[in-house]
Amino acid sequence: MRKLYFFLIALMAFSFQTLADTVRNGVLQAYWLPQWNNGLNTPKFELRFFPFSDNGKQGKVINIDSSTTNETFVKDNFESYSDDFFKFKEGHIEQSGVIRLKKINKTQECDSTVWQAKMVSFVRNNKNLKVEEQSIECGSYPYLISYQLKDGVDTVTLRDKPENDGKVIYRIDNQHSLIKIRNVNSKWLYVAEYDASKENLIGEHQGYIEYSNIEPLN
Repeated sequence: MRKLYFFLIALMAFSFQTLADTVRNGVLQAYWLPQWNNGLNTPKFELRFFPFSDNGKQGKVINIDSSTTNETFVKDNFESYSDDFFKFKEGHIEQSGVIRLKKINKTQECDSTVWQAKMVSFVRNNKNLKVEEQSIECGSYPYLISYQLKDGVDTVTLRDKPENDGKVIYRIDNQHSLIKIRNVNSKWLYVAEYDASKENLIGEHQGYIEYSNIEPLN
């Protein structure tokens, strides 16, 4: 009887600890994951959460099951976002808050531990928490789209406006790649030269370029 009593006490303690461990303070990120098929990108809406300790230290990122999450969730829970986020289905937005999670598990990807969970609830707040994505071992910037010059194209020009008579800002050769910053229209996009030392990999050389001269890398 005493063994059963202690077992129940231990089980209750474990259950409460498990419940407590599912509550996290941090930053929820919504983003569009590029999905390429025969050169066509059909982005997938995704969520991930950056937990922070009480002393402001960032923990391991947690990928959130977003299969049932939609535009309404973003409008209700994110204080700031652009209509272009859903119009062009690209980029990322962040919101600090407290999340409750369940079914937390981990897998191994790119020789590192990747955490996954289901979201029970999210309550936003106004804490000023800065996410350091460069420190993530696997999938630092999943929303970024990179490009390379097409075969046969040696150099391209970055212009100051999305027109053929735009001023040439910089020239990129086929030994360098580009990071998409935003879409302009079906013919032009705004890009930056890839720079691994910069935040979001976005280099200093930026400008408008035609889609016809480049192809996606990821």
